[in-house]
Amino acid sequence: MQALQLNTYPGSIEPGLFGKNNHLAMIEIFKTNVENTRQAIALLAVLNHRFPTAEINFDLEDCDRILRVEGENFCPVLVIQTLANNGFECGVLE
Repeated sequence: MQALQLNTYPGSIEPGLFGKNNHLAMIEIFKTNVENTRQAIALLAVLNHRFPTAEINFDLEDCDRILRVEGENFCPVLVIQTLANNGFECGVLE
């Protein structure tokens, strides 16, 4: 499995449902049209800048080219807009 992970703050999400500060951690899975590692690495840099406390990774081997975002207080619409602003399609996986 080709999974790319760039953690801005390793350990920012503690085990269980709660992250630091006892806020409910959320996980959102997105379907994308990211095709290769080069594109994923460039997007990870942008996403980590925009969502610095989130744990973000891609799974490009999955047929849906998954983007996984885990963290506190992030808006899925902003993730979708960030990818769109960089020329990629992205939607919440149902």
